[in-house]
Amino acid sequence: MTMIDNLLNHLNSTLTDSFSDSFGFLIFNFVLSLFIVSQLTKKTARLLYKGKQTFHEAHGVHLTQRSFRNKSWHDLFVIDCSSAIFSISRKSSLDNFLNKTISLNRLQTGDHHFDDKIQVESDHFYFNELIKKDINTRNIITSLIDLGCKSIICDGNKIYAHFTGLIKEENSIHDLLARFYLQLQQIRPSSEVKIADPYFKRIRLIEIFNFLIALYGFMSIIYFYFKHDGYLNLSEFISHGFIFAGLFFLMIPTIIYLALKKSARFKQVMTENLILMILTFPCAGFSFAHHFNKFIDYKPYLVIEAKVEDLNFIKLQKQSKKGPYEEYLYYMFLKTNQNFSNINIPQKMQINYETYNSIKKNDILEMTIAQGGLNHPWFKNKRFKRPLPP
Repeated sequence: MTMIDNLLNHLNSTLTDSFSDSFGFLIFNFVLSLFIVSQLTKKTARLLYKGKQTFHEAHGVHLTQRSFRNKSWHDLFVIDCSSAIFSISRKSSLDNFLNKTISLNRLQTGDHHFDDKIQVESDHFYFNELIKKDINTRNIITSLIDLGCKSIICDGNKIYAHFTGLIKEENSIHDLLARFYLQLQQIRPSSEVKIADPYFKRIRLIEIFNFLIALYGFMSIIYFYFKHDGYLNLSEFISHGFIFAGLFFLMIPTIIYLALKKSARFKQVMTENLILMILTFPCAGFSFAHHFNKFIDYKPYLVIEAKVEDLNFIKLQKQSKKGPYEEYLYYMFLKTNQNFSNINIPQKMQINYETYNSIKKNDILEMTIAQGGLNHPWFKNKRFKRPLPP
């Protein structure tokens, strides 16, 4: 076997299906997504805000204050607290609209001044009972909101109180947050959150499922970047990708609505997942269309030979931060005498530098083409071979 033949075999191996087409790739996605979910649920909130950090103490409670300035002043007060999962904020027009149109299990204390002003989102039974029965806790929350608090959030491990604008009564805020923390000590330990919060498992499962799809979409970006020449007609295939992406967009909000329509955290979960869907689901739709097109394909493979009629390259002048540079694009021109009704072999195909330097005119490109379950033919394999001597 000559050196040229060895090189051709190496090129052929690089053109075969990649690891992303295998079942192992899907298992890898699943394991990695579980890891990402576990890390994000613990660390997202504490990484969102960075800035000057100071420490305070009030009523024996330790508070951490992180201050930074973007377009306005922001202050985030953090308290270690094993408590319920909840979100408290000033009631907005969107909250009023959702409360009227969707039958959410929003907390109503009977205190009209509090209920009309404050939005409490929690499914934790003991936390809700504390807010309902304890007027001191409600007064503390109302005072914090009046002092400029945008939101009070607890992820089960820490309390985050976010203030916008210049704080004028900082000592009062320290005192109120410490008293709020002490009030929460009446709640049973967070180890019972799965019992006290009936929607805890549902929300966690929805998060895992959506991160699975999101990661699947993210990995598909990498896959299609390296396998953009895998389909004979990529533009037609993209239409099916949009269809599957649309199905995802319909399916996930429907699942969230059916599973959480009575949950107080419905708006929060829906908003977070819609953002994730917009960013990643189109790519996930294309990837799913690709795998669906492949795995339901029971048609026989077609083997087509095409002669390399010509080789050419284009030199592009580009500019970067480091200065001007040149980029080369390499092409081969093909000709075949075999005709199929549903297969259109491209006459011009982009190749890499190694292939361009390794093949010659009149070489034969042997293509194994799968017809596709969705009738989108794709290259199963490509290999070059030298023409037989006359």
